[in-house]
Amino acid sequence: MKTIIGLILLIFFFSNGYCQQGQEKEAKIYDDTINLPMPKPDKEDIATKKDYEHCIDLTKEGYTVILNGKKYFQSNEQKLSSFIKANKLTISKNLISIISDSKTSYKKIVNAFDIMTQQKIKNYKFLSADGQLPSVPPIVVPTTKAPMREIDLKDSAVFIISVLADTMKVTFLNKTNTCASITDLENFILNNKNVIDPVKVVLTAPSNSKYEEIEPLLELLRKYNYYDYRLIATE
Repeated sequence: MKTIIGLILLIFFFSNGYCQQGQEKEAKIYDDTINLPMPKPDKEDIATKKDYEHCIDLTKEGYTVILNGKKYFQSNEQKLSSFIKANKLTISKNLISIISDSKTSYKKIVNAFDIMTQQKIKNYKFLSADGQLPSVPPIVVPTTKAPMREIDLKDSAVFIISVLADTMKVTFLNKTNTCASITDLENFILNNKNVIDPVKVVLTAPSNSKYEEIEPLLELLRKYNYYDYRLIATE
């Protein structure tokens, strides 16, 4: 659940332009895009009937707060903030659920998180009503480096790391190797670093991969200064 919350905040952070940094006036600014891997909620992240007895429901218009089975409708985040402040003790007595679905906007989810933080309420969990998170379009990021829009996966010089069910496959220079662990992959990179083109690195992973499964690979790529990799979701 913490991973999902962290990723939602990261998406909101990027999509609202907070990642922009001051650039020299002489530098040309390009628009690049990134696709963040989305985790799929586990069974314990899906709201049950009991969760709706003490929750903040974000799936409908406005915000519906349910305390001990009684509903209180708040039309906007200002009213929600005032309500939560006035009922903080009642809300904090039990673990409260913040419930979204695939149609809930990230802004609405982050608003709810912000209010809980402002009121110093930590006893909450984030759940999905339909087992899905909102879809994320490619996020535009300003950069001084001209982005590489396309990459030819048939080019043998492209270094491709494919995440499979229980292992990883590496394709490079017309050869395919199997890596059973991150250590195996790192050894392969070390042995081929002099011939790997930093702008021809591709990581493929199933679309339902969890973020914690992908993050170690991203950290490894960053460790060896492969920042221009392409992340591709597979079925």
